[in-house]
Amino acid sequence: MVFETENYHSNKINAINKVPKFDILTEYLNFAVKTSPNASALKTRRNGELEEWTYKEYKENIYRVAKSLLKMQLTQYSSVNINSYNNPEWFFIFFGCIFSKYLPTGIYCTSSPSQCQTSFNESNSEIVFVEDEDRLNNYIEIKDDIPKCKAIILMESLGGEKKNYSELPFKVYHWSEFLEIGNDINDTEIDEISASIKNEDLASFIFTSGTTSKPKLCMISHKNYVSIGYYGIQLFVGNADYGEYVFISYLPLSHIADQITTLVIALMSQSCVIFGDRNALKGTLINTLKEFKPSVICGVPRIFEKIQTSIENEIKKASGLKKFIINWAMNVGLHYKKSSSQYKLAEKLVFKNIYEKIGFNNIKIVATGSAPLSKNTNNFFKSIGISIGNTYGLSETTGCSVIESPEFRLGSCGKVNNGEIKIANDGEVLLKGDFIFKGYYNNQQATDEVIDSEGWLHTGDVGTLDKDGYLFITDRKKEIIITSGGENIAPTMIEKKIGSIPGVEYAVIYGDKQKFLVAIITLNLDILKSMKLQNLIKFNVPNTLTEASNDENIQNYIKEQMDLVNKDLARVQTIKRFKILPCEFVEIGQESELTPTKKLKRKYIYQKYFEVFKSLYNDIWINNN
Repeated sequence: MVFETENYHSNKINAINKVPKFDILTEYLNFAVKTSPNASALKTRRNGELEEWTYKEYKENIYRVAKSLLKMQLTQYSSVNINSYNNPEWFFIFFGCIFSKYLPTGIYCTSSPSQCQTSFNESNSEIVFVEDEDRLNNYIEIKDDIPKCKAIILMESLGGEKKNYSELPFKVYHWSEFLEIGNDINDTEIDEISASIKNEDLASFIFTSGTTSKPKLCMISHKNYVSIGYYGIQLFVGNADYGEYVFISYLPLSHIADQITTLVIALMSQSCVIFGDRNALKGTLINTLKEFKPSVICGVPRIFEKIQTSIENEIKKASGLKKFIINWAMNVGLHYKKSSSQYKLAEKLVFKNIYEKIGFNNIKIVATGSAPLSKNTNNFFKSIGISIGNTYGLSETTGCSVIESPEFRLGSCGKVNNGEIKIANDGEVLLKGDFIFKGYYNNQQATDEVIDSEGWLHTGDVGTLDKDGYLFITDRKKEIIITSGGENIAPTMIEKKIGSIPGVEYAVIYGDKQKFLVAIITLNLDILKSMKLQNLIKFNVPNTLTEASNDENIQNYIKEQMDLVNKDLARVQTIKRFKILPCEFVEIGQESELTPTKKLKRKYIYQKYFEVFKSLYNDIWINNN
């Protein structure tokens, strides 16, 4: 069965009628400057000082970048690598490239020198923008391996004496120097170039995250961005006025998710974007939320799980009447409509205080993607009056091509928006629409493997559709475990259950062609220590992961919790043995277990920890070589 929809929210939301439909991204910026030149476009805090740009100033900076790029005489439609955390300059460069017909290509800022080399050469780049000297040094280390490099632009302002980079085979500019290069070019030249852009033209390159294979380079067109962004407005801004919403940019801009929400949808709705700092994913996000109080936040499930843990730790400190009121309010949040008198009282007595602590005072839209949100986390946020909408998409679908409607269905990603969806005979999810990318750069074979002759994109994900067309993802097609008994096991769901054990950070299960399933686990000692302070566990928590991995009390605790998880699983899904690792999973470096978007690199983990998995089977290991 094929489900097709152009605008399944149309009976509820009117914003789509207010936003003009343009064919290319540049026209949305021109329209914003024409209609709201003095509206706030970007805000960030640096060294304690608040910096802000209006839409008029936003475009002026974009044009300065575009003119300097033209002056450097790059090959038209060549790639421009951007190796930086989120900041306003990232936005200036992105649109500066697009206005001048170059292809912005985000590079994960945790990339090693060799990864920088691969990204630069495979994207056919000629220049790189780097945030700071640390990232500049990565390229200096590989200077002889990037022969096409003409220049590197250092975005960070440096104090003290300026270094001499004259011995390098490429020019190094500071940001202020770079912006001066194109001063003799008239704005009309950029106007003429951007006016020649067509809907089908390439707009950017996006590297896939590389969860199941080497990262590939997706070619994203203006049509792709406009298709997802224009209909995404239905979810993100509803029937709000222009400029009413505030977005926060903190997820990697080298990934499609933050580009769609903060570069595209925010622009189309003429909203303001605020920036988290470079440590946002390490704990400082909450500070930015509390200061700027955004109305839209998107994040991977792990972000919301950490916020949940933070709130729960505060709630557990309550006692007596205060604890009774909090429990009553959370029950109301789960079971009463927002229009009810009970809900309004719960909001006044409890919810508003919680929102103040996490910067959710003005929140209107909370969305998640990249992995399933657990029922526990979903229900927790619902209990404090916050509904988290699920989205589904890939780099190849230009982000969230499936969006959860206002009628939430637990466990569903929603319906396809402005496209078609169907399930293949083997359970794989297939998508078709204007959001489907143009293919992998310089890799026609890989393109043909994912886009069939009828234009259907084979996502590699396994899922189901209910009778109304709501999508439910169950696992990755390539990650299905087939035991020696022929049972097909979807690992993600089980790993999510194990990961919900307080104190467990990540879990990876194994069992392909084996008699039963085993798991390796990483711990979060901060959570365990917090539980100890609250008397939720009786044993002392070691100070190091190495000590914790061998601690008998922790072993017994995890075993007890694993037994509870197994009770909710079918027999063939249960975990018979597990191993606590003496380390954490990291997302930096060539030996990292996580992608920059914190997804498991399953194939690499299986290779890296093969002997650990094998040891869990002892003498009943089945050798399949």
